[in-house]
Amino acid sequence: MKIHVLIHADFEQPGYFDLWAENNKFEVVKIKCWESPMYPDVKDVDRLLIMGGPMGVYEADKYEWLTTEIGFIKDVIDKGKRVLGICLGSQLIAAAMGAKVYPMTHKEIGWFMITWDKAALMHSLTKGVSRKSKVFHHHGDTYDLPDNATRMASSEGCVNQAFVIGNNVLALQFHMEIVPTLLNEMMAHGGELEKGPFVQTEERIQEGVYDIMQNHTDLATILENMFIE
Repeated sequence: MKIHVLIHADFEQPGYFDLWAENNKFEVVKIKCWESPMYPDVKDVDRLLIMGGPMGVYEADKYEWLTTEIGFIKDVIDKGKRVLGICLGSQLIAAAMGAKVYPMTHKEIGWFMITWDKAALMHSLTKGVSRKSKVFHHHGDTYDLPDNATRMASSEGCVNQAFVIGNNVLALQFHMEIVPTLLNEMMAHGGELEKGPFVQTEERIQEGVYDIMQNHTDLATILENMFIE
């Protein structure tokens, strides 16, 4: 069994996803979207994971490959395949489904609580997750919900933290896949931390690694719901 993974920067790797895939006997096929890749035929894609990245969905003039990637994501979703998006990945799903993606008035960087909606606790893709979770955020953009989507989670700093489309597509604005090495890489390439109501100090962010275990437990539940038949 294969999971195709769309990657947008060398410093935003799948993290915990790699360990989970190995433990569950999945072959991981990583595609570096900025290298003008040949995307697989949609019929050969059963499970698609879309990672984060520093660019904005609306920056196709700067990152020309975004347009091709969004088209590929739309084709995969339209074929009813299982798709999970993380941070930029969630924004790409929103864009592929015709929703607006845009900068927030503030950034959200650090460990902040999300609350899963009641719908999430009952939905087949998210059933079994913790009611509330402290997760790692590293984004300055958000999105409107696609017309056919249902909101799954919110935070104080961002109302649209997760959504589902049907029983096949899940979009998460936050990084439950984070591991210490991945956290260090993202912080090293994230630029200087600007002061703001939802931006923590680097010291506080590093302390947040103590919440990783709960994140991985919830993410494993989601991955089992989504990718194991």
